[in-house]
Amino acid sequence: MQHGVRAERGSFRMPATGEAGIPLLSYGFRPFFLGAALWALLAMVLWVGSLAGLWQLAPGYGALAWHAHEMLFGYASAVVAGFLLTAVPNWTGRLPVAGSRLALLFSLWCLARIAFLATEGIGPLPAIVVDSIFLPCLLLVAAREIVAGHDWRNLKPLALVGLLAAANIAFHVEVLIAGAPDVSMRVAVAAFIGLIMLIGGRITPSFTPTWLLRMRSPHLPAAFGRVDKVALITSGVALVLWIVVPTAPATGLLFLAAAAGQAARLGAGVGSMPGTSLSS
Repeated sequence: MQHGVRAERGSFRMPATGEAGIPLLSYGFRPFFLGAALWALLAMVLWVGSLAGLWQLAPGYGALAWHAHEMLFGYASAVVAGFLLTAVPNWTGRLPVAGSRLALLFSLWCLARIAFLATEGIGPLPAIVVDSIFLPCLLLVAAREIVAGHDWRNLKPLALVGLLAAANIAFHVEVLIAGAPDVSMRVAVAAFIGLIMLIGGRITPSFTPTWLLRMRSPHLPAAFGRVDKVALITSGVALVLWIVVPTAPATGLLFLAAAAGQAARLGAGVGSMPGTSLSS
């Protein structure tokens, strides 16, 4: 057993400041959520300034491609990293990735953001190489922790992180060859939606019973069952169709069915308590 970790899976001791170095590096969500929030603000300022003709963004790569990439693989990937590095210790019971290892991961993410702002001097290829390293590194770190904790069931979300990493590389390839991304953007959005469906389907039902039990409600959320499976399968097929044939009528119809399935899934996860609202 690791030092400072209780035997039960999903419970761990917060690392002391000395172990993590500084509080900011004691948990994955701290640097990555902060970085994502600051980058979202700064990236929009840079984008608006570019549109106003005040400066040029990512020469050799393209301002529009830069904007799309930094929202998907800059901002959103940082949010995924912060969540994943915080959730994995809860899943495995191991200490969180912290200190120098976390600093290295976060520095790699920051370096990629800086590299794309310096393409006029270094060219797009070095920026692409640096950026393409981050998500595979995140995937390896998370996989190592999950395997070391023998928490095999939670390897499934990492498949979507791997898809995201592949989409990032494909995004760069499309920009270099065609001048603009196409399929890779839809793959990335589909991967993010998949993560929301998979992880959100766990977290929402886990918090709802706490409130309902506190209110002494006899109505608790339904356990994972047929509705969840049908909703996930329908949504997955719809996303695949959207990637391949985004404008086909069948894609739109399947998305409507997926939306209905997700609504039914959410309703089953809320439970019911006549006369009381969730905001009470």
